Amino acid sequence: MWKKVRRGEFGREEAALAAASLRYAGIELAPSMELSAGALRLATELDHPAYDCFYLELCRARGIGMVTADKRLARKISSASYPLPPSVITLDTFT
Repeated sequence: MWKKVRRGEFGREEAALAAASLRYAGIELAPSMELSAGALRLATELDHPAYDCFYLELCRARGIGMVTADKRLARKISSASYPLPPSVITLDTFT
């Protein structure tokens, strides 16, 4: 959301509302320690920041899809030859 505000795609109020609404989205927190080895492997294989790869590893481990605003990451994932989440959708798909 920060990036969307920075790019002028969201106003600050819109971003704050979106962030606040996450509380009611039924999001489950997951411990990061169990994901760290896989996230590091993905970060090095994709040559991508580890913080994104934690989300990617969580989705891969649970066999669920991932939604991202990071088109560069989505491109890297689409060309990877190893197991990743079953689907990766970019936010621009919804606009």
